[in-house]
Amino acid sequence: MTTVRTPPPPRLPVRDTAPGAPGGASPMLSRLADERATGVLIRERGTLYLADGEVVHAESPATPGLDVLFSVHGVLAPEVWREAVAAAGARRRVGRFLIDSGRIAEGALELCHLGSLYDAAYFVLGPSSTPSRFRYGAAHWFGPLRPVPVAALERETVRRRELLHRIWPDPATDTAPLRRALLAAGPTVPLRQEAVLGRVDGVRTAADVSLALGRPAFHTLVDLRRPPPPPRDGRARTAAASPAQRAHPDLHRSRRRVAATAQSRAGGLVSPNPAGGLVIRALRQRAERRLLMAAEAEVLDELHRLRARVPQLTGALAASADGLVLAHDTPGVEPDGLAALTAAALGVAIRMTESTGHGDLRELLVRGVHGYVATYAAGGSAVLTLLAQDRVNVGRLHLEGRRSGTRIGELVDAATARGEPDAEPARTSAKTSSRTRTARGTTPRATSTPATNHPRTSES
Repeated sequence: MTTVRTPPPPRLPVRDTAPGAPGGASPMLSRLADERATGVLIRERGTLYLADGEVVHAESPATPGLDVLFSVHGVLAPEVWREAVAAAGARRRVGRFLIDSGRIAEGALELCHLGSLYDAAYFVLGPSSTPSRFRYGAAHWFGPLRPVPVAALERETVRRRELLHRIWPDPATDTAPLRRALLAAGPTVPLRQEAVLGRVDGVRTAADVSLALGRPAFHTLVDLRRPPPPPRDGRARTAAASPAQRAHPDLHRSRRRVAATAQSRAGGLVSPNPAGGLVIRALRQRAERRLLMAAEAEVLDELHRLRARVPQLTGALAASADGLVLAHDTPGVEPDGLAALTAAALGVAIRMTESTGHGDLRELLVRGVHGYVATYAAGGSAVLTLLAQDRVNVGRLHLEGRRSGTRIGELVDAATARGEPDAEPARTSAKTSSRTRTARGTTPRATSTPATNHPRTSES
């Protein structure tokens, strides 16, 4: 028997786990969880339904409901949803009715419901100008499906706040009517972001755009706040540095950063309608997240090839460690919710490995009744999540998943490198200028006198 040794899988990238605001997102919600209350918490921007101190449903006018998400993505026909509400709404068992009648698989319904719950809870637990109220004993007609602990909900809400703040800290884009800014040289944006920007017409708000697309509102906010990727043609790059730039390279780099910031502020993707008040420009503070989307088409091709190599795969998704979708091939599964749950699951798995002394988290494999969910590292800032049937060969799943994760990591890293400052061309230009200056003479101010023309003439 031949023994083959394989290198250990790379470490999974994880999101920043900086602690959130002290006391959680809502002190009242924490108190209700401690007393294991059942009822509905009514806040300015929506409601949270609790059962035994855990959140079972969330609704907000700023987010599309489950019926919209199901109908737009083709999971359920509108008439099927209305039939379920009419048949089981009075008994508050709509979710269970859909599963028992075979209209949708239990795992798919739980995934969509959790994504909708987290999406609405982000807005419900936002800043409020009115007092909160709690009605004991109230229950939602959808019925309990997969309760979420209050601590996990608050932790995810704080994480989303911090993510949006890092992209662009001004929240006015979230509520004001938006219009698309006119860019001098229109950059290429990812397809998902272009779909969002295509709905910006000067009248719609972010909530209107998410409702029109049937997408979670939080991910629509991410696409609206994210600025365009940097140009790839390199026309804005300087071929050679001037003598003043060579003498003070640090000062020159600082001026270039200030100029780039000013250009980004003047060329954002969206801004509120002038009738809406403030002029908002999308400016991203962390270039890494902005550049990840540049490899979307190539990553999507790799996902298609992976599914062709492993026929038992039912879905494949590449996302950042923060839960932002890079590319996906997940028919029947809402990709934004899957990416958000992947980020949350990685956080729990990391704490588990650390608390048990098993070191850094490498891979994540979850087995259910109907199949597997596996997550692999894809470079230093992205992850690959695969959905597979229960009859898949797990060894083959690991082999192909690691191989595709490595390939996607290379694509993402290459896209990030293409958008980084041109440090190498600047160094090359400086070396060329240095050699020319040595050949022509070392007097730096020689060009200001007529006598300096003689050495130049003799060289020619």
